[in-house]
Amino acid sequence: MLVIHSSLMILIGVLPFSNMSFAQQPRSLLTIDFSLDSKGDREFGHKVIRYSLTEEGEEIDLRDVYDWAYQASHRRELSKDVVANITNLVRGLSHIEEKNIPKDWLVIVTFHDGNNVRVSEYHRKKLPRGLKEVLELLGGIRFELRDTIGFSAAGT
Repeated sequence: MLVIHSSLMILIGVLPFSNMSFAQQPRSLLTIDFSLDSKGDREFGHKVIRYSLTEEGEEIDLRDVYDWAYQASHRRELSKDVVANITNLVRGLSHIEEKNIPKDWLVIVTFHDGNNVRVSEYHRKKLPRGLKEVLELLGGIRFELRDTIGFSAAGT
């Protein structure tokens, strides 16, 4: 009879990552955070809907409840063509940012373009039209956001 202890199973699950150097780990390309409340970023229970994409096409979207749980996550592998399309769309997003956005309406887009990092903040009801296409390519607009976001009538 073979007995496997839970600590061994945890170790086996971690082993593949222990041999990966930092340089081998997937590089972040894009992160989009939709704040769902007015709590501070590191305040217990602060809720964010997060879309994340690596350069290799690994996409995940989830609900992040700070210092508590990652919930309702979805993972996808996107093709190089889709990643290239997303990259071009994000590069074309407007740089016009609204000032003094209430925390519970804040959307932060972080884009790693080569060695440059671009961080843009938008109001959830006034998002650039191009961001809708990006969200659709990332798997669609999550149910938590469907009735709470708005896109500009024209432009990117």
